[in-house]
Order: sequence, then structure tokens, then C-alpha cells
Amino acid sequence: MRKKKELFNKPGWEGVSGFWLEEVRDLMCKEVRSHEISNLVPALHGLWNRAKIEKGGNHNDTIIWGRAYKTLNEIEKHGGCIKLPLHLCFELPENFQKFVEIA
Repeated sequence: MRKKKELFNKPGWEGVSGFWLEEVRDLMCKEVRSHEISNLVPALHGLWNRAKIEKGGNHNDTIIWGRAYKTLNEIEKHGGCIKLPLHLCFELPENFQKFVEIA
């Protein structure tokens, strides 16, 4: 008989098998979170575009909004937060602030 080599069979992991995967799935795939991120995508794109027009493509704020937009696409897949300086956090609608970490 083959002995299973599973992490969950090791001491200290009793009763944990399957729970972490369900939590990750719930976090990443919940309809509410997915819907909120889908709404944040055009909001960030709009803020980047507005900064580009008003301040120019090489301005720090424009670059930060562009990076935040790029990061958001990764958040959809891997989780995490967008890093924004404090002065830009206030430009983002309040319902999206939970996805922001102040840098």
C-alpha cells in the first residue's frame, strides 16, 4: 500500500483539509468582489486618461494611475491591493477604497 504524501496528513493540520481552498475561492470568485473590480477597471482607466490629458503623459500622477490600472488586472487573478499615494486615494470613489493600500 502506498503512503500518501499530503501536507494535511501531517501533525497540526488535522481538520484543515479543503478549508483554505474554499476560502480562497470564495474571496476571489464571489460575485460581489468580481463585480466591484469590474466597475473599478473603467474608473481607474478614466482617472489615468484624465491625468494624461490634464497633466501630461510623463507626470507622476499619470504614471501612478497607469500602474494602478495595470495592477488591478493582476488583482483580478491573484488578489492584493492597489498602491496609491494619499493624495490620489481621495480621487478614487469611496466604494473602491477597500482595494487600495496607501503607499
